Amino acid sequence: MKKLFTISLFYILAIAAAVGQDGAPDSSFAGTGVLLIDLVQNTETGNGVEVQADGKILLLASAKIGAAFDIEVVRLNEDGSIDSTFAVDGAYRYQNLNGSDLAYDLNILDDGSMLVCGSHANTPNDTEMLLIKLDSGGSPDSTFGTNGIVIQHVDVDQDYANAVDVNDQGEIFLGGTSKVQGFNYIRNVVAKYDAHGVIDTTFGDHGIFMWKTDSTANDVLQLQVLDDGNILTSGRAKPAGKDRIALYKILSDGSGLDTAFADHGELLAPFEGKGYGLTVHENGNILVTGNNLTAQGYDLVVLAYNQDGTENLDFGEFGVAQFNKGINDVGLAILVQSDGKIIASGETGGTVFSGPPRAFFSVRMDAEGVIDTTWGDHGFVTTPTSNFFAFANASAIQADGKVLLVGASATNVSGNDLTVVRYNNFIDEDMDGYSLAQDCNDEAAAIHPGATEVPNNDIDEDCDGIALVIDEDMDGYNSYEDCNDNDPGVYPGAEEIPNNDIDEDCDGTDLIVESVRETVLSGKFRVFPNPAQQSAYIRYEPGGLRPERVTLTDAAGRTLRQWSSPDLTGGDMAIDLSGLPAGMLILTIQTNEGLAVKRLIKE
Repeated sequence: MKKLFTISLFYILAIAAAVGQDGAPDSSFAGTGVLLIDLVQNTETGNGVEVQADGKILLLASAKIGAAFDIEVVRLNEDGSIDSTFAVDGAYRYQNLNGSDLAYDLNILDDGSMLVCGSHANTPNDTEMLLIKLDSGGSPDSTFGTNGIVIQHVDVDQDYANAVDVNDQGEIFLGGTSKVQGFNYIRNVVAKYDAHGVIDTTFGDHGIFMWKTDSTANDVLQLQVLDDGNILTSGRAKPAGKDRIALYKILSDGSGLDTAFADHGELLAPFEGKGYGLTVHENGNILVTGNNLTAQGYDLVVLAYNQDGTENLDFGEFGVAQFNKGINDVGLAILVQSDGKIIASGETGGTVFSGPPRAFFSVRMDAEGVIDTTWGDHGFVTTPTSNFFAFANASAIQADGKVLLVGASATNVSGNDLTVVRYNNFIDEDMDGYSLAQDCNDEAAAIHPGATEVPNNDIDEDCDGIALVIDEDMDGYNSYEDCNDNDPGVYPGAEEIPNNDIDEDCDGTDLIVESVRETVLSGKFRVFPNPAQQSAYIRYEPGGLRPERVTLTDAAGRTLRQWSSPDLTGGDMAIDLSGLPAGMLILTIQTNEGLAVKRLIKE
């Protein structure tokens, strides 16, 4: 039996200051904006969330069945209901009877398939790094690893894959830890694989780069491949008995740390805690969120660094934004909106012995680390989803700007429930009054629903899905291209008819053939009817003017018919047009006083 719970109205009223406000739970999701999922009637903890291109939501969780944990991937529809078409009744489960398998990170690939990383238990005390690839339907990809599974041995003790990322070439990087057997020494690990799950032995030492192998405790908790191909990690180091937020930059070939970054590739921040969330802002800032221990408890911190690992002193206060909302504030995930604003999320609350229950928590700031008071309650949102404790491990932002937090809530029913909260969020990057969800281009203020459509510019200004094209004469050329959009015979590239005072090809001039320009002498002759069909006539006033020859040509100058010594004195001369093509014809009349030229249109 599967159970889904929506959080009670009591909590919603406590945290929603206004319907639709940024940071208020979105009631179109699961009815209240808060969803608790209990598929195994035991403990389930969410560790990852991704949004597919079609808007469906993927959740990664560790689910306890009996005494051990399994890895669970669940897919939701946009409204928060479980998508039963995914895997088996909406969930994929990786089960291993040897011990607990834990889930840590999720990554959707361009083709809709997905990578999951975590740990595989050989025995309860011996775990290996684990990488799983599922197709878009939630089934293991048989072309990857061994039936979709890669189990990576590092050492004989506990190895964990905490983060996964993919570069532009489809190569896969895992970041995690490896414990030394018999000691509390924990080493940082990055491994590289090709797109089929085969370890890349040219990277590091046969596919694995391991550092901080001395007598310390270390963790790679997050990993990101940078544009230059190098790998950035965040986590913790414990160089002198206390945790420190730590960042490292590894060369793309795994040969070592990038010595041009920070202190020979290593950055130990002056904060006692861990760097859980990592991202790179569009402005180039490296952003890390985590926690910092103070005399009053833990504060949530967001640190900003330049690309070379130096502090960005223009961010927050001397490179750090620090927030003290409760006794225990921790940043576990971080994301950047399309408008550059930053949301750090995790948990806030008290301890086991004092203070309110731990709860979902988020804070929003601008790109310079200044708190954004339009988010929730003056920049903070606290969502108490449990009377005991709750926390948000992962975050994602939808195409419409709405924000998803995923984690766990302790209940008195069956332990922890996988928890998803979706928040309203009005993003208007171009400041045109329309949100990201409404606007088809939120980077151009002139483009939005209701904008005035400018024809023939290949831009859909009013977001109706159609760029307005005006082509009145239906000749295939719009009114911006066509010099006469009321005449289908006039358009760029049309065949030019000479000497008709019409610019058919829109080049700005009418084609003039000098040999057929009508002269003053031509005014003494009349051609009728004009246009004509099968025959026409030439008439002139008799006198000293004597016609000697009449030649009929087409517009290109080809002779069609000719009459010698025509008799015009006795009346009109008939011109036989039968069998001739339609178009403009030229009559050249040679007289004793010169040439007379007349144009004749054959219909």
